[in-house]
Amino acid sequence: MYSIKFRKYKLLFFILFVVFVTLITNFLLSYKKTPINGSNLFYRDTIGRVYVDVTSHCLDICLFRSYKRLVNVDLNTFIDIGGGYAKDNKRVYFHSEIVAGADPNSFTFKNRIARDNENLYEKGYLVFGVNENQLDLASVKNISAPGSSCRACLEGAILIEDNNFVYIVVTRHEFDDRFTLFPNKLPYIQKLQLVDKISFVADEELCSNKYRQLINPDGYSKNNSCIAYDKNFIYTNKEHGITIEYNLNPMFQFKKLGEGYFELNGKVYFLFQPLNSVNVRTFRYLGQNMGGRTWDKAYAKDISKVYYGSEVLSRADEKTFSVIYANYARQVFAYDKYNRYFRGTDLTMTDKYVRNNFDGVFANKEVENR
Repeated sequence: MYSIKFRKYKLLFFILFVVFVTLITNFLLSYKKTPINGSNLFYRDTIGRVYVDVTSHCLDICLFRSYKRLVNVDLNTFIDIGGGYAKDNKRVYFHSEIVAGADPNSFTFKNRIARDNENLYEKGYLVFGVNENQLDLASVKNISAPGSSCRACLEGAILIEDNNFVYIVVTRHEFDDRFTLFPNKLPYIQKLQLVDKISFVADEELCSNKYRQLINPDGYSKNNSCIAYDKNFIYTNKEHGITIEYNLNPMFQFKKLGEGYFELNGKVYFLFQPLNSVNVRTFRYLGQNMGGRTWDKAYAKDISKVYYGSEVLSRADEKTFSVIYANYARQVFAYDKYNRYFRGTDLTMTDKYVRNNFDGVFANKEVENR
């Protein structure tokens, strides 16, 4: 009787052992991941599932890798096309996310540019303004330097060109919405029509070495980062944008009017965007001698209008409009006889913390321009 029970339990243990070993083996086999076509980002396991390596926050080495599975992938057509992008016959992927609206049949990543037949993409996001700027997608290429060399580095933006023009693609939202042609839409592209494409050189190191004395005559200026030049102008980084810092062409009439503002041949611009119907003779920048960033103090006015960047503040009264600054708060506000403003917006539309700061800055203002 005992031997029968023993044999019975022995058989049960053997079956459980086989099941356990099978489960462990299948787990280990499925856990083992191999690169897809030599990729260092996309992997597959032994049963055909696809993963993306999402390991982050390592110093020199990671003891354990982290992976995220991509679902509904067609392994037979899945390829890594570079730049963090991959595609199969149904979708385009950027790392672990699906690139919405991208056409996998025409999608490519070449010259550090991601595009399909209709659109441009930056880090997996659709770039707005391709059609408005009549970008030639077939010839577009990235002219910002790759990697950490930081040549022509625009934090939050890249420089690109096609057969006709140079463009800036703004990828991070640091400006006030209304500084852009595409409010609340990122990334977006802006044509730099004043740039001479043939002679344009986007090289921060070369630009700085060649023109250091012109743009920084005092030997140091943290606000003047020379990023490019052509036969006419020297261009500098202006907080995720680009502006003209210095005129090299004696045939042009150029004048810097304020941070981001300049006059060229009788026309006023803000970060390459022209100001329409401006009275050039009476135009004045109101942000001088103030701290803060470009979008804090981008106020100007002429005889009949008040501007914030390239936008006209239609409700502002140009006769009483003033801009104030207090160093203790490092905040810029504006006011007129009707309203109070913060970054070009009526103060009543901002949060309570900003509204409460106005009274303190007004009482302790160290600079007031009107």
